[in-house]
Amino acid sequence: HIARAAGRDGSQAAAHDAAMREQVAGLSTPELFARRHEVVAEAHAEAAGERGRDDLADRVAAARRAVDKAAAREERLGPEPPFWSRGARAAWRRESEAIAEAAGRAEERLREREAEFAGAAEVRNAARAEQAAIDQAIEERTSARMAAVRRDPPRYITAELGERPSDPTRRATWDSAARGIESWRMEHGVNDRDSALGPRPSEGWARHEHGWADQAIQRARRELGLEQVRARERASEMGPALCR
Repeated sequence: HIARAAGRDGSQAAAHDAAMREQVAGLSTPELFARRHEVVAEAHAEAAGERGRDDLADRVAAARRAVDKAAAREERLGPEPPFWSRGARAAWRRESEAIAEAAGRAEERLREREAEFAGAAEVRNAARAEQAAIDQAIEERTSARMAAVRRDPPRYITAELGERPSDPTRRATWDSAARGIESWRMEHGVNDRDSALGPRPSEGWARHEHGWADQAIQRARRELGLEQVRARERASEMGPALCR
């Protein structure tokens, strides 16, 4: 019965995930990023709630272990010694009282912990499931665009990063920077064929994000040695001018 129920739950979860992926697939790429911004806070809240329930479950388990420990002490204590062993009987009774007191505290703590766990809200997984579906869709679309970029880099990429290097280390730097550019363009709907990031927003958080994206490009240029090349080109251009 449990196996059939588990199989049924698994089928329902798989059907729900498939429906979620189909729903996400119908969104445009900017809509995907916008929706992700909306669900990420809720997904974090779900994860925090789950950690809280896990912590409560650990406390219940610890309280149960304390109850079991008290029961084990009582079992080890054994029966009360005979009436003629006054000293042994007195020690047994002191130990028995201590065990009973400890067991009472442990059982009370267990009831409290179980009540806390029962009162905790059930943790849903809706936002995390949606975020996972969105992340998968974004990754698939980004990977497809990067495959095209590696085959035939567009002008706005080569203007910033040059041609894709043959050296493995520099190629990895180029790929990472190009992926950052494509991710930005996908998220913000940039279609400018000459500018990698498009026009900088005039205000708001997007202006800061644009600046950080531009800084990432400049770091990649330095790692690729393009700034040195540009400096040499400027120097060679200025040489003849100075001679004149």
